[in-house]
Amino acid sequence: MTLLRNSSFWHRHLTRFFQYGQWNDQGVQRKLQRSIYQQVQQMSSSEDPLMVIIDDSICPKTKPSSQALEPTEGASYHLDHKQGKPIYAHQWVTTMKGARGSFLPFAMTPYVKEEYSKLDMARDHMDQIPDGTRDVYLLTDSWYAATSLMDHIQERGWHFIGGLKSNRVLLNDRVPQPVREWAQQKEDQTSCIVTVGDASYYVHRYDGALKGGLQGTVLACQPTNTEPSESSVRYFFSTDSSLTAQKILLFYAERWNIETFFQETKDKLYMGDYRLRSLFAIKRYMLVLQLAYTFIVQHYQQGFSTGYWRANKERRRSLLLYVYQKAQKGVSLQSLEKELMIA
Repeated sequence: MTLLRNSSFWHRHLTRFFQYGQWNDQGVQRKLQRSIYQQVQQMSSSEDPLMVIIDDSICPKTKPSSQALEPTEGASYHLDHKQGKPIYAHQWVTTMKGARGSFLPFAMTPYVKEEYSKLDMARDHMDQIPDGTRDVYLLTDSWYAATSLMDHIQERGWHFIGGLKSNRVLLNDRVPQPVREWAQQKEDQTSCIVTVGDASYYVHRYDGALKGGLQGTVLACQPTNTEPSESSVRYFFSTDSSLTAQKILLFYAERWNIETFFQETKDKLYMGDYRLRSLFAIKRYMLVLQLAYTFIVQHYQQGFSTGYWRANKERRRSLLLYVYQKAQKGVSLQSLEKELMIA
């Protein structure tokens, strides 16, 4: 991926590879997904639940001129949470699959507003995952905590654990009320202090139904080291009420793996740096990115950052050895520069 980004002959060769190359990208995607499914099964105990994480990330693009003849396909305005405003970009809905802290990219699809919704895309990603014998937990932020998606999850026999917006309504015994109002009351709450990693939280628990009929557990969590305030409370929902509050939060903490994936692929595999205009070619580029990430994790059997460092070290050593052997045979510097396309 580094060579793709830094190549000086991008438009002559690599654009053709992604746009016109005769290779079965759908077949590659299916084989990659089968490999990921097998890898996840092998790297975790049969007693461990499997985790599926769904989230999205944006790749900023330059807004084309109104006179542009070939604008980048699939790009539009999407909300950038860091900047707090819409920006022109591609948005990639991504699903990762894994267990016990090790996750791999199962599917990445560009969100095109005119064609389908992100919830439709999330359901499509889930339907590509084969059924198994283990418990499966879907982890999302509050945006994907839609009743329609959770109903679909339960039809699959899966569980949901995700963030919950403060305006979601609880159907308690007295009167329906938003979770933020319930969290300010003391009755109908089971309270405790829960430690997750290095952090501790005051946790209030509600077991019952959300508006729409979903049954489960709601947690209102506030760090013990902050002053009580409405803004410091976060809410979570689990359709599996058999879990303890600590277990729910421990499972939800695995969702951070997809945030790490976005950061690492943007920093090291140049997720948003493609210089392609065709959406067909861009999808292929992202498939190669998935392959690169998965190969590094599977081949080196370590975290991505460590595997990436080792892969780069081996690549540089291989190039150095190649140049040394050519020099030993008397190949000229000019010939090497031409062969390596750095002349």
